[in-house]
This record gives sequence, structure tokens and C-alpha cells, in this order.
Amino acid sequence: MNKMSTILLFFVISGFFLLPPLSYGGPRGMTRDFDLTYETRETTGTDKVNIDRFTFNSNFGWELTRRSELDISIPFCVTSADFEVNPLDDDTIAAFKDIKANYRMDVREATEDKPGAFYSLFMNIATGLSNLNADEQAIINAINEASEGFTDPAYTNGFGFRAMYGLTFKQGANSNLDLSLGYHYTGTFEPSDGYEENTSDNILLRLAGRRQVNPRRDVQYGLSYMYFFDGKLTTLNTGDTTTTKRDADMSFFFATNTELNPNLSNSIDFSYIYRNEQDYVDAGGTTGQRLDLGDIIRLRAMQHQKMNPKQWFDYGLAWRLTQNSDALTGAPVDTRRNELGVVLGLTKDVNTGFTMKGDIQIGLTDDSRDFVLNFGGMWSF
Repeated sequence: MNKMSTILLFFVISGFFLLPPLSYGGPRGMTRDFDLTYETRETTGTDKVNIDRFTFNSNFGWELTRRSELDISIPFCVTSADFEVNPLDDDTIAAFKDIKANYRMDVREATEDKPGAFYSLFMNIATGLSNLNADEQAIINAINEASEGFTDPAYTNGFGFRAMYGLTFKQGANSNLDLSLGYHYTGTFEPSDGYEENTSDNILLRLAGRRQVNPRRDVQYGLSYMYFFDGKLTTLNTGDTTTTKRDADMSFFFATNTELNPNLSNSIDFSYIYRNEQDYVDAGGTTGQRLDLGDIIRLRAMQHQKMNPKQWFDYGLAWRLTQNSDALTGAPVDTRRNELGVVLGLTKDVNTGFTMKGDIQIGLTDDSRDFVLNFGGMWSF
């Protein structure tokens, strides 16, 4: 499949999902939105490759009752890689990725004297492409090696189910704090031809808070701790099984939105992911050395300028730093990535119940994706 055919196929499929839902104008408590992203990057060096990726997410949200809601995300992705050295016959993957569904139920509302209670259920439905051939796997490997900016290159992670229970503590009239604990189960799947994988089950502990500092400023923050059980990798033609171990991850996030005046506001989103040791397994299913993974820092700082009652101009910077990963045996693994880009965008209320948004990101560093285009819209009714 050539690049022009790939792009045509992508937009034909996307066009179907871009149509408003048949129930548009129906009962309140439902949202429908879509996100379309195009990313491109040309790498240099002996393994030069040109990468293009289109990702389309069609999302649905239902307020089932006053206390419960259901969200479903259906992603479709077209990934192309043009290899300058040893070109492959098949340089494109066009397929759906895993469907994700999340349900939340607020069992009891929080009061000053008594904490609230809630539970959530998450399911990763393994609808994505699996059992990749060698050429398809080479495309995934190229994304992994090219830039950390290309997040989530895999088309499937197998079946997954997570159940969480939490408490909400009300801290005055303008502040809430959630404390939740959950277990995530993962099933067995074939990531590529000849291999069967069972990724790590994990236990997740999460603390998240929100505070309305004043009428013009709100702050969100959180901590999470994820403990991993052993995973397993099996070579199908021999039956050999390798146990993969992974140490716990921890993360912190902070976000703030501030209205400077009626026509200008700003937002800051910051996260730090602490990653420890794990047995490295590449996307082809082979086990490599044990790695001390590099931490990840993300920062997005934006200004939002009101142009008229229905339109905003957005501008700012997006930064992602992945620190170097060191092999505990053998030579260091060079995975340091420093991606910095300038972001320009627009948000427009088209009519009552429909908002459109879009932005472009232009890379400023060697590790950055060269160009990123985001476009989306949301119906609420």
C-alpha cells in the first residue's frame, strides 16, 4: 500500500466516525468527540527512516444516572515508515487499536463529616492488530527507536481489566481529595509472529486532589504508585518461557488554570514519571538486557487569548524529556530524548452543543517530531 492510498483509506474511515451521532439533539447527558492527530519525523544517521502516523480517536460518553457515567474510546491508526536502508515490502500498518471502556459509579457523596465513596471499572478490549509479521514489527521498532514523542506505538496490549475503589474527602467548600486502590489484570496475547506474551498484572494506588484557590484559579495534583507482578514471554515454536520482572513505577502530576482577565487565561500541565529497573522485552518479543529505565518529564505551558465571544487563540510550548536508560549488564542504552515544540491553536464554539479545536506543533530540537497536527470536535447534548 503506497502513502497516497494509506492517506485516502484513513480519511474514508475517519469520515464515518466524524459524522454527528444519530441521536444528536436527543437526551441530555451524552457527549461525542473525536481527535485526529498527524505526526511526522525524519530520523538521521545510518538507520535513516521517515515516519508518518495518523491516529483517530472516536470517543463516546454517557451520563447513565446522576451518579454514574460510561466512556468508550475507539482508536484507528495508520502508521507508515519509509526505510532509506534495506527498504521493506510492507511499509504501512492500517488497523484499529484496542477499544477502551471506563465506568465510574459514585456510591456516596462526600460531606464535611463523612467521606464519599466511588468505584471504577476499566476494560482494555483486545480489538487491535496482533501477531505482526516481520515488516510490520520493524515499523513499530522504528517508532520506539526514533522518538519518545510517538507515544503508545503498539496496536494491542491484549485484554486488560482494572477494578478500583476509592474515597473522596471534602476539605472545605472548594477542595476535594480522592484516595483509590485497584488491581489491573492482563491477559495473554501474541504481539508478533511466533511469540505469546502475558504482561505484568499490577496494583495501583492513586491520590488525586483538586482545589479552587480563588474564583479565577484552580489547581489539580496527584501521586500514583504502581506495583508490578511478574510477566511472561513464550516462544511458541519451542515452548520456552521467560519470566520478565519489573520494579514499581511512581508518578506525580500538577496542573493549574488561571484567568488573568476576562480575555486571557493560562494553563500549566506538569508530570514526572519515575521508572526503575525492568527486564527489557522489545516489540518483536525477544528478551534483552535488564534496564534501569530513564525517568520522563512532561511540561505543557499555554496561553489562551479570547478573540471574540466564541473563539480562542492558544499558544505555548510543549516539552518532554526522557532521561537515559542504562543497561545493568553490557553497554549503556542511549534512550535520552529531548523533545521541545511550539504550539499554536484555535478553539471555537461553532454552535450550541458543538465545539471545534485544533493546533499545530513544530519541533525545535533534534529529537522532536518535525510536525504534529491535532484536530478535534465535541458534541454535548
